[in-house]
Amino acid sequence: MARTARSCIINTQINMNFSQYTTKTEEELFSLFKTSAGGLFENEAGQRLKTYGLNQIKTKETTLWDIFLRQIKTPFVYLLIVAAIIAFVVGESTDAWVIAIFILINVTLGLVQEARAERAIALLKKYLPSKARVLRDGIEKTIDKPLIVPGDIILLEHGDIAPVDLYLLKCENLIVDESVLTGESAAVYKTPGPLKKEAKEIFEAKNIVFAGTAIVSGELKGLVIGTGKNAVLGEIAKLVSAIKKESVYEKNLLKFSRLILKIVVVMIVVIYVANLAIKGSTNILNYSVFCIALIVGIIPEALPLIVVFSLSNGALKLAKQKVVVRRLAAVEDLGNIEILCSDKTGTLTEGKMVLDKVFSGDKNKCIQYALLSSAFVKEEIESSLTPFDAAIMAQADGDARSFLNEFRSIKEIPFSPERLINSVLIKPQKGNNILIIKGAPEKIFELSSQFHDGLSLKQVQEQTIKEGKMGKRILAIAYKELNKETYSEDDEKDLIFLGYFSFLDPLKPTAKK
Repeated sequence: MARTARSCIINTQINMNFSQYTTKTEEELFSLFKTSAGGLFENEAGQRLKTYGLNQIKTKETTLWDIFLRQIKTPFVYLLIVAAIIAFVVGESTDAWVIAIFILINVTLGLVQEARAERAIALLKKYLPSKARVLRDGIEKTIDKPLIVPGDIILLEHGDIAPVDLYLLKCENLIVDESVLTGESAAVYKTPGPLKKEAKEIFEAKNIVFAGTAIVSGELKGLVIGTGKNAVLGEIAKLVSAIKKESVYEKNLLKFSRLILKIVVVMIVVIYVANLAIKGSTNILNYSVFCIALIVGIIPEALPLIVVFSLSNGALKLAKQKVVVRRLAAVEDLGNIEILCSDKTGTLTEGKMVLDKVFSGDKNKCIQYALLSSAFVKEEIESSLTPFDAAIMAQADGDARSFLNEFRSIKEIPFSPERLINSVLIKPQKGNNILIIKGAPEKIFELSSQFHDGLSLKQVQEQTIKEGKMGKRILAIAYKELNKETYSEDDEKDLIFLGYFSFLDPLKPTAKK
C-alpha cells in the first residue's frame, strides 16, 4: 500500500500506556501508528502535532508574583499583618510601623533569594540539547524536540537523552540509564522485538526506551509511542505537580502561630472578664490599647526576620557547594535530616567503570582479546563501545592497541539479557579465525571445556565469588579457533577459558570515606 494513501492522523483514542506495546511486532505498530520504517511525511507530522500538541511537559512557570505570595502565605505573617492593622486602627502607629517594617524585610529577603534560584534554574535549562534526529519523508532530518510526534522514527546514540517514549526497532549493545524513573543507578540492557509477556513495570520493558533516560552506550532506531504528557515521564510529572508538601519549618511555624493565637485570645477574654468582675464596666478604647500592647508583647515580630536571615545564610553556603535552593524552607528540612540513605553508584561514586584487576595466566593476551571483541575493531559489523570496553582500553598499553590493526571483525552476536554474553568472530591476517566470547562468568564457565595456562574451574570460581562480594563487576572471556567465515550460537561451546576482568566504580573525591 502506498504511503500517500495513509490517513494523516492516527486514532486519537490510542491509549499511550507503554505496556500494550511491549508484546507487539514492528509491523503491528507500523499499522497502529500509520507509519513505516522511513518515517512520516512532513504534512502528516504537522497534522499529528495539532492533534497531540508539542512534545513538552507543561509546568506552571514560577513568576515573581508567585514567589511574593509564597513569602506572605504563612500563618505567622498573617498574624503580624492583623496585629499591624489593629495597631493602626487604634492609633498605635509606632507599633504598626515596626511590625510592617519587619514584614517587609522578611518578604524582601525571601523574594530576592528565591528569585535568584529560579533565574539560575532557567539559565541551566538553556544548556539542555533541544534537537533530535528523526526520519521524515524517508530521509534523516534534525528537528526541535518539541516537534516530535507519535509515529515518528527517531535515532539516538551514546550520550543522548531520550526525548520521548519509543519502541526499539533496531539497536546494538544498547545500555540505558533509567535511574531518573526507577531510582536504580545500574544501567540496563535493551533489546528490540516483542516480549513474550506484557511488561507491567518500567524495569520489565526491555524493548522500550523511556523519555528522560540516558543512552550509556550503543545506538538505536525507535518508533515514537508517547510524547509530552502522554509519556511515562509526563505522567510522573503530573502526579508530582499535584503534590503540595509542607516543610518541617512551615509545620512548626503553623503550630507556633496557633499557640500564640490561643494564648492571646485566652488572655484577652480572661482579662476582659476579670475587669468586668472587678470594676463592673470597661473602657473599650483603653481595653483595645491594652490588647494591642499584649499582642505586640507576646508576638516575636523579629522571629520571621531572624529565621529568613538564618535560612538565607544556609542557602548561600549551599550555593558555594553548587547547590541551588529553590525554597528557603527546604534548608530547614535539610538541617533536620538525622539519617540520610543514599544510593552508591553515581551518587557516592563516579558512576563509571575502572579496570581493577586482570586475572589470567596470560594477562597481555587477555587484554588483547577483550579489545578484539569490542567496538575498537569494528568494520563490517555494527557495534558500540560499552563501559567495560572503555575501561579496558584506558588501561591498555601501546603494544595492545597496535595489535588491533592486525585483525578485523566479520560477525557479531550481541549481548542480550537472556544470553548474558556477546561473541565476535575475528579474522587475522594469517591463520584461522578466532571466536571470542565475553560476558557473565557463570555463563562462560558453562561454555568452556579448557582453562588457559593451568587455571582450574574451582580456582576461578572462588576468585570471582570473592571479587563479587567486594562489590566489583566481573567480566569473563574465552575463545576458540574457528575455521569458517560465519557462525551461530551453536558454535559458542567447547571454549578455552582465558581469564576475567574485575571492575570497580571509584568514590567521588567529594565523598567522605
